[in-house]
Amino acid sequence: MLRKGINENLDSYSAFFENDQKTPTGLEFYLKGLGINQVYLCGLATDYCVLFSALDA
Repeated sequence: MLRKGINENLDSYSAFFENDQKTPTGLEFYLKGLGINQVYLCGLATDYCVLFSALDA
């Protein structure tokens, strides 16, 4: 199960971690479990969501 943005007191930009950089969303483990080692990202908010997801990937 992937969990993103579940804490109303904490923003969540990355698809991989909450903004505390400690709480994983589960996406990394999901992708690794499928044997995926490369991701392609796209989106409108390249200065926030896409950027932070790319850095965490």
